[in-house]
Amino acid sequence: MLAIGDTAGAHLDAAIKEVIQLFRQDGPDLWGDVLGIARQVRWRLATEPQPIDQNPRLQELALALAERATKQQPYCGDEARGVLRRLAAAATAVEHDDPPGGAVLLRSITEIGAEGCVVITASTRASVGVASWLAGVVCHARWH
Repeated sequence: MLAIGDTAGAHLDAAIKEVIQLFRQDGPDLWGDVLGIARQVRWRLATEPQPIDQNPRLQELALALAERATKQQPYCGDEARGVLRRLAAAATAVEHDDPPGGAVLLRSITEIGAEGCVVITASTRASVGVASWLAGVVCHARWH
């Protein structure tokens, strides 16, 4: 296991933690939708490391999160607006930046040699995306 620095992911995670606190205070009516989308973005960011231009669902979710957070701001108090601004900014960064895990994965496969690697993914969807991305680069790796 490797720890990977991910500024955009860290900002997203911090904003999600703030939204969870608001969710606990105000309930699901106001925060359920935005929290659900945010968690999906965070999960995909962690489990689908391919470049953002090859991960359209992550792009779509990050855009939807930024839009939802921005649209919800007028209906909130000052503290919540600040949280939503941070969440929208984090989602925008995710939407435009490649997940750093992809570069680390590619470097690791290259260093070890594809024939000696097994890439384990979190789901079939993640496996399809990662396999498609790496197909031309490391054609001997096995996907699970």
